[in-house]
Order: sequence, then C-alpha cells, then structure tokens
Amino acid sequence: MALVSTDSFDTYNGTGTNTGVQAKWTNTGGVTNTSLTSGRFGGQALRMNYTTGIPGQWYIRSFSANRASFAVGGAIRFSSVGNLQTTSGGAATIMFLGGGIGQFGLLFNSSGQIVAVRSGIGVQTPTVIGSSATGVVAANTYYFMEVEATISGTTGTITVYLDGVAKLTLTSINNKNNGSSAGVDQIGIVRPLGSSTSETFDFDDFYEADTNTRIGLGRVEVIRASADVAQGWTRSAGAVNYSLTNETLVDGDTTYVQASSVGDVDTYDFGALSSTPATIYGVQMVVFAEKTDATARSIALQAKSGATTSDGPDYVLTSLSYGRHERMMTVDPNTSAAWAASAVEAIRGGPKVTV
Repeated sequence: MALVSTDSFDTYNGTGTNTGVQAKWTNTGGVTNTSLTSGRFGGQALRMNYTTGIPGQWYIRSFSANRASFAVGGAIRFSSVGNLQTTSGGAATIMFLGGGIGQFGLLFNSSGQIVAVRSGIGVQTPTVIGSSATGVVAANTYYFMEVEATISGTTGTITVYLDGVAKLTLTSINNKNNGSSAGVDQIGIVRPLGSSTSETFDFDDFYEADTNTRIGLGRVEVIRASADVAQGWTRSAGAVNYSLTNETLVDGDTTYVQASSVGDVDTYDFGALSSTPATIYGVQMVVFAEKTDATARSIALQAKSGATTSDGPDYVLTSLSYGRHERMMTVDPNTSAAWAASAVEAIRGGPKVTV
C-alpha cells in the first residue's frame, strides 16, 4: 500500500474554483448550499446541505489512476440519520466511479445502516449489494470511514471500516456497474434525494491509497512555512517570503512570491506538528500556483530532508489562474524509510522553477 494523495480542506478559501474546493473537487450538476465548516480537529471540512430536491449533484475528485483495487478514507458526519437517503431511491451518498459511471456506492439509511449499492449516476432504484447491521451510524458524530474494494463482476469485494472497526464486509459480489472500465478512477460525494427537513453531511481528512489496503484510523495535519531558508523568489511586499505563503486560507494575489528564471527556488522551514503520530504514512507538499505570461511554465516542489535534496516531479502551470499542485512523499527521501515526526518537522522546502 502506498498513500497517493490527501486533503484536509484546511487551506481552501471557499467552495469556488482555483483557490477553493474546486481546485481539486469538481462541482458536477450544480451543487448548491455547500460551505466550509469547522473540521474534525479544527481547520475546515466540506459541508453539503441536504434539502428537498433531485439527486445528481456531486463533488467529484479524480484519482491519479484507474484502479481495480483501491482504498480511500475520510471523516464523515451527518446531522441526522433518521431522514437520510433510503435504499428505495436516489443515487448513493458516496459513489465510486469508473469512466464517468458509478461502479458502486454507499448509502446511510434511516436505520443507521451502511448500504452498498451498484448504481450509475442518476439511477433512482440502485441494486442493493449488501448492508451492515443497524445502528452503526449515529447523528452528529464524526466517524473515520475507510473503504477497501476490488472491482469485479463476480469476485468483487467491499469492506467498510468506521474508526478502525469493520462494519460491512462483502465478498464474491458484483460491484462493477460499468463493464467498459477496469475499476475506479473517481470518488463522488453526492447530494441525493433529500427529505422535507434540512440535514448536513460533513466530509474531512480524505486520503487515497493505490491498493485495497487501508492505512488505519488517522488524520491529515497541515503545517505551514515558519521561516525563510533561501529567498530565491521575489515577494509582493515586506522583507520576508515565508509569511506571504503561509496564510491560513490561501489568498491568491493578495500575498505571494514570484519568479521567472529556471532554477529559482524559494525554501522555508516549517512549523511543528500539533500531534504525536504513531505512524506517518506520507508527507504531502501543497502549493497554489499560477503563471502570469504566455510562456510554458513548470515548477517542482523541492524538499530537503537531512542531507538529501529532491525536486520530485514537475507540475505544468497550464493557465493564467491558480491551481493546486500536490507532491506526495511516502518515505523520508533521506532514509528511504517511514517518516519520523522529528524528520517531518525538520523538512526544508518550497517551489522551484523548472521550465
């Protein structure tokens, strides 16, 4: 198992594009009544409000590849389970898609069950694959949900964990709704058919893994630049660079650093972790960047751990607007072993112009 990407929702400045949630989560079907609310451990979470209406409103995040086997995790919380979607109609609350069609999804019904369904987008009567015991999901409670799955028309598997405990285990099932897709390449958070009352669905601390092995109960923690190491980029104001990049919510062109020459690199120290993790599954560097001319531009996210400096992959800046770019490091490049908390806190890094 290797961690591929994470999302804490903590740096987005709203639910819009570029510097908002839609920098990574595509609004499909005109999602309305969504916001960023207080997260599971502070910070922010994505909130979807359920009201009377039709299904088919989604936030969709693309995986890095189409996978027949995968694992994902995320913290979920409902304001009510008594009026949430039932198995008798509507699309799933969480859908796993391949080739734009839902392979399978998960409903959370009025009995507090997790219900797995095979369904496409907009299908009003999904096929039930299996259900958990009743009462496993309660209102106004955060659960860290993890899903391990293998997609197949005959030998598919789905296991759903809440807070590290398996609540639904299905084997030898058909969870392949789109026969032309090898597996799953997107996750969709769905606004299904609602009730006559208002309910909310909060989603936080997302992760994606490249096999059907979960990482276990965890969280995504953000640490921000805390001091300059090398001022290789120019700044929009002031005498230091790091304070123009470490705002709590990304602020676009209000404060920024900029560069134009290949090889320019801006590096920073970072703050301390607020927790003491037993295991660190990966360190993800995140930048919101744009190009400001018609020239082809790419950047890397350079990291220095101990005596090892690595640039990682290039990220092409494709438009004259901000985009979110992520570099995942599943092991410490200095040791090729799992990260220690002390090594995370000692990282130095920042953006580098490569093209």
